[in-house]
Amino acid sequence: MRGFQFKRGRGLMPTSMKLFCLALFVGTNLLAQDTNLVEKPPLENTATITFSGLYNGINPWTNFAVVHRPMPPAYQPLLSPSPRTRPVDGGNLNVAITWDNACVSNHGFNQNVRDHTGDNSGIHHELGGGVLFGTSRYSMSFSKPVEISSLWWTYYLPYSFGANRGSISVFKMRDDVIPLKSMELDYFDSMGYVWHELTNFSGMLISKMVFDPGIEGYGLNVDDMVVHTKLN
Repeated sequence: MRGFQFKRGRGLMPTSMKLFCLALFVGTNLLAQDTNLVEKPPLENTATITFSGLYNGINPWTNFAVVHRPMPPAYQPLLSPSPRTRPVDGGNLNVAITWDNACVSNHGFNQNVRDHTGDNSGIHHELGGGVLFGTSRYSMSFSKPVEISSLWWTYYLPYSFGANRGSISVFKMRDDVIPLKSMELDYFDSMGYVWHELTNFSGMLISKMVFDPGIEGYGLNVDDMVVHTKLN
């Protein structure tokens, strides 16, 4: 490095001094290139919504005197994950969710509920056991496109001819009326809460997901939704 070859008599700068100057030069350049090294939590690109953060033992959202409640708009697992749940509910994806006609149920106040996550470890209702739920059509919309690579679904009532036949549809844009893809859900199990995985929406960027239980009164439950986004 010619810029650092200072004369000392007829010789060059000692090796130790060269190394010191080189480290100073490199460090200065790194600081100049990045001025945003201050306390910004990194955005993630994958998170699993377990619907258990609603019951974290701090501020339960629900009235436990009833078997299910409307999904509170403040429940935003892709903006504010719940680190006290095991596993963590949600992640820092910077995605807001709009819930329409969606409900939430939980083992703590309806002991018939058997969630897929299997994280109901509280004495009563404080940890885990939550599911997304609805007896009529409900939806969730995302503030930016996401991919849903996997989710688990079930009914809380056993198979009845023609009744347990619902669907889950995904839409490219929130205002679209024609789905990007729609999957029929045929539930032939002789008991409720037999969970089935759906992976047919993997690879699609969507802005809305609509859940149709089919015949009203046969509740469609959803759990453990794996969400991906593109990092900016």
